[in-house]
Amino acid sequence: MRLPQSFFAALAVWGGCFVLISRTGSWAPLAVLGPLLAAAVLFGDPHARALLRPSLRLLAFGLAGAAVMIAGTYALFGVFARLAPDLRLLTIGLYNELRAPSFTAAERAALIPLVAAAEEVVFRGIALPDGGRGAVRAVALNALLVGVAHLSSGNWLLALVAALCGAAWGGMRVATRSCVPSIVTHVLWDLAILVVRPLI
Repeated sequence: MRLPQSFFAALAVWGGCFVLISRTGSWAPLAVLGPLLAAAVLFGDPHARALLRPSLRLLAFGLAGAAVMIAGTYALFGVFARLAPDLRLLTIGLYNELRAPSFTAAERAALIPLVAAAEEVVFRGIALPDGGRGAVRAVALNALLVGVAHLSSGNWLLALVAALCGAAWGGMRVATRSCVPSIVTHVLWDLAILVVRPLI
């Protein structure tokens, strides 16, 4: 599998921006650079633009995916927090970082769709195949690299979550040959977990 240059550019942008988020508490660089990089990918690649073509079926798939991921996250967090009490402390640390004190909850809610959609375009759009042999390996490698990029935050839990969620969203992208379901699921999951009803 040959990854496009835009994928490696995205790894560098996300990695650098998470260093800034952890040090400054500001999402501004990612909120600007992420969508700009996604726009450049969409402008330069007709296949990437085709991956954003919506349909009722794709939207329904995305809504169903969001429902499963949100319900699963709340249920599994309760189970794992009882088995590993340190998980609560790690999660508190992660929220302290992701809540970015320089932004209000409303501002974060407005930024999440921009950043999440950009992430789907640059990380899973043209970087993943439209099915076929090797698709599972491609999704796994993609998720691993995205997780590693998030290690720059200094928070291994964020990297693990990015990799696990990335595998789920990458699987959706490959299964549907579209970014629409993964964008819908990603945006709604982020809004639920980070804004509407945080785990901690």
